[in-house]
Amino acid sequence: MNPSRPDAWRASLSKRIGVCAIGLALWAGGISARLVYLQVFRHDDLARRAERQQMRTIEAPAKRADIVDRNGRLLAYSVEADTIYAVPTDISDPDTAARRLCGALGDCDGKAQTALADRIRKGKAFVYVRRQVTPEQARRVADLERRATVERHVALGGGDGDCGSHFRRSSVPWMSS
Repeated sequence: MNPSRPDAWRASLSKRIGVCAIGLALWAGGISARLVYLQVFRHDDLARRAERQQMRTIEAPAKRADIVDRNGRLLAYSVEADTIYAVPTDISDPDTAARRLCGALGDCDGKAQTALADRIRKGKAFVYVRRQVTPEQARRVADLERRATVERHVALGGGDGDCGSHFRRSSVPWMSS
């Protein structure tokens, strides 16, 4: 700085602010150009990629291994179980659907049927109807030919018959009505 000019720092500061403003404008312009490129010129390709990523199903071919203690005694093992769930947005009459599902399951009382109809009315993406059903119950529900899914999964079974966490293996959709 020149000691004879006490306000010389203002010119230096003005130049620095100008350089920063130009740098900021170039940065914002670069970001804007990239956004236009992605949203206008690459939109179709990126939309296809996004749909492909969201719609793919990855099969897990391996079954969970047995869990043993340090002496090799079996503590828990994998068993296949079926889970039934419904897609409420595809069901026009929740009461009829609940009545038919409870009839196919064979062990619902009126309270369980009403609770199921209420869960279907909430309009969520899917509603669990029953987890870990018998193969016979799964077959009867699948024979209803309604919009729902019987899903086969692997459940962790222990010596006391308790089943814990679930692992999706495959799903068989019901026929649409």
